[in-house]
Amino acid sequence: MDDKIEECDSFRAFDKITEPDIRGVGIFQTTDLKNWHKYIEERLKPSPCTPTEIRVQIETVKNLFLYSWFVYRFGLVAKNQMFNVTELALKKKFEMEGMPMPNGLRGKLEIALTEGWIDENSFPHISIQNGANPSLIIQGITSFRNELNHGSTMLYDPLGLIELSCNCMAIIEALFHDKST
Repeated sequence: MDDKIEECDSFRAFDKITEPDIRGVGIFQTTDLKNWHKYIEERLKPSPCTPTEIRVQIETVKNLFLYSWFVYRFGLVAKNQMFNVTELALKKKFEMEGMPMPNGLRGKLEIALTEGWIDENSFPHISIQNGANPSLIIQGITSFRNELNHGSTMLYDPLGLIELSCNCMAIIEALFHDKST
């Protein structure tokens, strides 16, 4: 058994802090940090209708994704934080509606679907030909979150994780969007 930690997973030497993680080269589909920043900003943009405390947490997610340029594994930390922000947003919605709050993210998402807070129209980033099945999206979100929270050594690329985070972002936006307009 080799107990050596790869250099890219080790604590960075001070003189290498600003070097990109080699695993992201080519995967980020961007040539520089400025483009990566722009990509994140465009994909994860909360509306002003989203409560401030939720928007602050989304900004934290965006910063974690930004720093995954330097530490590839921060992408998973960012995605897990996005799951937590989604649950925080659901808790806020339950409070606003004066409804009892179920345990667990899955229970909250299922009630959000039953109440019509989210539906197939909540996911405009999913192409029409693929269709947006909220039940499958809920299953995917909760399965992935459970995998992360109960221990995982998987390594996912941050670009793909941002795309998956768009589902969480869509749910958050649907919860607070004024549907009367």
